[in-house]
This record gives sequence, C-alpha cells and structure tokens, in this order.
Amino acid sequence: MLRDDVYFHDGTKMDADAVIFSLSRVLDPSNDRSYEYDFIKEIRKVDDYTIEIETTEPYAPLIDPIMSIISPNIADVDTQPEGTGPYAFVSFEPGASMDLVANENYWKGDVLNENLYMIYNSDAATRTLMLKSGDADIAKDILPSEYAGLESSPDTDVFSKETLRTYFIYINGHKAPFDDARVHQALYYATDRQEIVDTALEGVAGSPAATMFTNTMPWNANDMVEQYDYSPEKALELFAEAGMTQGEDGKLYYNGEPFSVEIQTYPNRAALPATLKVIAAQWEEIGIDVAQLLQPAGRRVDSRGTCHIRRG
Repeated sequence: MLRDDVYFHDGTKMDADAVIFSLSRVLDPSNDRSYEYDFIKEIRKVDDYTIEIETTEPYAPLIDPIMSIISPNIADVDTQPEGTGPYAFVSFEPGASMDLVANENYWKGDVLNENLYMIYNSDAATRTLMLKSGDADIAKDILPSEYAGLESSPDTDVFSKETLRTYFIYINGHKAPFDDARVHQALYYATDRQEIVDTALEGVAGSPAATMFTNTMPWNANDMVEQYDYSPEKALELFAEAGMTQGEDGKLYYNGEPFSVEIQTYPNRAALPATLKVIAAQWEEIGIDVAQLLQPAGRRVDSRGTCHIRRG
C-alpha cells in the first residue's frame, strides 16, 4: 500500500504505475543488476496505490530493496535522477561533487536546508581534516583515532549508531583448496572478530557480526545461527582435515607448497585497510602467508583472487 500524497521532484505522482515502472526497469535483462531481482515472479497492480509482488519462494530481503523508485517520465536516469526525497538533484561531477536543492513539495514537510553541496573524497584523513578546519560541515567515516577528540570538542557533534552495513569477506570457491568447506570454516575460526572491533575500529563503533545481515534488519534471524568462536586450534584441526600440514617453521603447507592467500580491499572506507591488517596478522599467526592488496573501489576480483573484504 502506497501513500497518496507523494510526488517526484519533477511533479509526477508517485503511484502504483511508477513503482511498477521502476521494478520493471531493473528486471529488464539488459539491466546489469537484473539478476539481483530474479526472485520476483510477477508484479500485479491492485489499484492506483496498491501493488502485489509474487516471489518464486519466500524471500525476506525483498523488504530492503537495492533499487530506487524513480519518476517514469525521465528520459535518462543517469542525468535525471528524479526521486521523492527531501533534496532534488541539480548537478553532479563524477568522483568530485554533487549539488542538491530542497524539495519544496517533500511529503514529510519543510526541509532543514535550502541546498546541499556534497564533496567526494576517498581519504578518511582528508575528510577528518576538512571537518576540523570547517571546510566541511558534515563528514562520515572519519578516522577512528580522531573520534575521541572530535567528540570532546564543543564545536563538533558526533553521531554513531548501528546501521545496515556489514563488512564481510568473499572467498573464491572455484579455486582449490577454497572449494573445501572445511577451509572456509577454518578461516572463520582463525578470525578474531572482537579484535577487529577493538583494534581496527579502535573500539569506536561496530560489533562482531553473526551473519552478513545486521541486527537492525528485523528478519535477520541472527539469534538462530550457530556462532563460530575464535579458535586457532580448531582452525588448525580443520586445515589438517582438508590436507594442510603445519611444518617445523610453523607455516601451513598445501600440496608441498606454503599455503598463501591474497586479501583485496579498497581504501575509500577507513575501516577496511585497518581490518585487512588485523585479519592478515591473525591468519599469519597460524602459518598462512598473506598478501595484502588495496585497489580502487568497484574493481572485481578475478579468478586468481582468493579473499576479498567487502561491505554489505
């Protein structure tokens, strides 16, 4: 059921037809994200403000969609992102900045600021300095090491809360020995998630994840999932079952060669490089050779990659 008092920035009414248009757009096979919605079997219009979505099977994440509802009257979504939010699009410079103006017809009422000027900067240290110098009024993902100082400053308000974001690791299961589930389990046992929170995040925010879904998602079922406690001993047992032996030098060997992995991540979020370092140190303690690689965000891991720290 949709509200009947919501309009897009271009003045178009947000109704069932607009929602069906947006869903149909992402379901089009030509859309490179259509596979993310292949669980949708059929979309039906009940009335002007009601639609029914039939899925191929029960699928709780449908209530947390990735796509956005946009105006069906725009010609090019890349240059005319007409939504219904508090601020309307003015201009965008890829990788540099974006201008927004207050939506005078926002369905929730008056908007706090007349306009917003957003600057993109991938370096957490630079973002923090801009905030401290007054060159930025708001900054996100600041350096954890600066958190206490900013929090104690009378000129700065710091907000921290649990969000929908989860940091997790992709493992290339097409490459031996990562096609063995015991290796996945061993890596999990070899990872001290609490140390990541305490060290990489410097205790500022975050909590050890139970699954890739956070507790903020009402359908997460994290309390029903058996947890893997940190246990290097259990990790070594599983590695041994998977055919890896620990040599006299303390290193793990697979098929006579040192067992090595490459962990890739990107530097745009301050927590990721720090998390990589903590995980690498933990895995090296039980004999795994770890190569650490920082690369631009958005680049895909090729078939040679083994592990990849990602955000949810």
